[in-house]
Amino acid sequence: MPEFLSYLSTHGKMYNTEEEFMRRYGNFQNSLRHIEQHDHQEKGWGVGLDLFSDWSEEDMSQLYGGQEEETEDMPMVGAAPDYDLTKKLPKELWWTDNTAPVKR
Repeated sequence: MPEFLSYLSTHGKMYNTEEEFMRRYGNFQNSLRHIEQHDHQEKGWGVGLDLFSDWSEEDMSQLYGGQEEETEDMPMVGAAPDYDLTKKLPKELWWTDNTAPVKR
């Protein structure tokens, strides 16, 4: 519970009823489980708590107009591309050598 209270303070959140507080606390716990599961998968990118960590999937669905749930075939909008993070980057990169010519 201390982590949730800290979260509330950080994001300036208050709830009108004890019922809402407990519901939001449950959503927050679900978010923490999601973060923990993600961290164990070592995907190369992280997730964390944000302003919406006390929201349910239904709350998010209402905000975003009931979009379909993410599937393996359909990554979420804004998902990080699948880059090979082990590949070394060049020491120099000239953008003029790597772009299409521009007509004037």
